Amino acid sequence: MHESLATLPIKEILTTNYEFTLEKPALNKSVNLKNSGAVSEQKYSLFRQFEISGKRFWHIHGDANHPQSIALGYEQYSGYLQNMRNYMVSGTKDNYKSIKLEALIKRLKRGDYSITSWIDLFFSHDIHILGLGLDFVEIHLWWLLTYRARVLNGHKLSRRNKIYYYYPRSREKDDKTKLRFLKAYGVVLRDFDDTLGRESYYNQILKKLESV
Repeated sequence: MHESLATLPIKEILTTNYEFTLEKPALNKSVNLKNSGAVSEQKYSLFRQFEISGKRFWHIHGDANHPQSIALGYEQYSGYLQNMRNYMVSGTKDNYKSIKLEALIKRLKRGDYSITSWIDLFFSHDIHILGLGLDFVEIHLWWLLTYRARVLNGHKLSRRNKIYYYYPRSREKDDKTKLRFLKAYGVVLRDFDDTLGRESYYNQILKKLESV
């Protein structure tokens, strides 16, 4: 599945994996994996990205090469959320010396959709979420979905992207509350049959993504 994902016609890939399994199919042995983000972050991962073969892989929960960056549990998620909120409403001037950006909300209002952080993608590109449970403990991601919905409802932005959430049909009953929240936040829900197993389930989604 990782190889199929890496070869999709998609240039921006967000992952919560700490390892580099997604990059491996596209990785030349002579290439040294190096964070090419606008900021060399130690703890959080607003800008953490690795460019390979024309694709950008954003490790939004940190990477295994930098153990301190790995996000686990409420303490780190809450700190991460604060950094995300600052990026949205205050900009980078108070938190990062190497980069000076206005608050994202100000940039969006004037039609600036340039990509510096993976957060920008949630307002500029269609997002396809698969293989992610989105547990409520991941408060930073739920905050972003909530804030995004508020921004889109309260401002006339020049771009109106969509977010899609793919999930196995067998989980519909157990995940009813989560799915209801996602729908309320404007996320498009896409269920796929998983009765034939994990591989068949993901192959259906990958086939769908080939045409995005």
